[in-house]
Amino acid sequence: KVTAPDKVRIHACMLLDEPIKTDGEISPETLPKGKYIVGSFCIEINEFEKAWNGLFLWMKENGYKFRRSNPYEIYHNNFKEHPEKKCIVDFCIPIL
Repeated sequence: KVTAPDKVRIHACMLLDEPIKTDGEISPETLPKGKYIVGSFCIEINEFEKAWNGLFLWMKENGYKFRRSNPYEIYHNNFKEHPEKKCIVDFCIPIL
């Protein structure tokens, strides 16, 4: 709703046991240390926006300040294999 579709960017990450060689648009990245608000959800694929909005609202209502770093999601399952087709996911918001 805020960013024009042609300006949207995304990072996709994987946790690796060992370093790998990278080339081109693929590069290693380390998530910065610091405090995060973590919201754990079991939701349908169409509920992601509502979950993010609710978590950011909770953050503001409870006096937390956003830290300029990328928020991210951690997926704990393949929703296609879930009996109710739900995503088990953690939403992580960096805070000061």
